[in-house]
Amino acid sequence: MFGQILVRRLFRGKSILTRICGNSFMALKVAPPLANSGGQTAQFAAAVRDVVELAYNSTALFWQEGLALARRAMYL
Repeated sequence: MFGQILVRRLFRGKSILTRICGNSFMALKVAPPLANSGGQTAQFAAAVRDVVELAYNSTALFWQEGLALARRAMYL
């Protein structure tokens, strides 16, 4: 669930498209453009850091996204 929320927060809040993968969905998959500047890489790292800090510092706000995902899954 954490990975899904991370992906959603990155896309909605930072306009960064990523996905999770792996056997237990613990890897974040990123496909940067071939022509990538160092500034873009630093911007991506800062965005991930911001979302993870949100998870640790404001758990209620972060996990609201998880509750929304669960509600959607129940009504599909």
